[in-house]
Amino acid sequence: MALAADDVADMVVLQRKLPALTLLTDLGLAASVTWGLVPAGSEGAAAATFIIDRGGVIRYRKLGDAKGDWPPYADVAAALR
Repeated sequence: MALAADDVADMVVLQRKLPALTLLTDLGLAASVTWGLVPAGSEGAAAATFIIDRGGVIRYRKLGDAKGDWPPYADVAAALR
């Protein structure tokens, strides 16, 4: 599952390209604020990657830097094992 503050129409296009992934939109940033991903004075959420198990335990967390940095694939794959 992925969450983004992108416009719904943009998410629909991306969903067609990634049918195996459930995409959700956070237009009002409510989820992003709750997770502490909206820096003070910002109009958008910072990049972040979380892996949360079925019990709700966060197993992996990577907060992006100012460049919107994403985690290496190998790190995410290892966390999913």
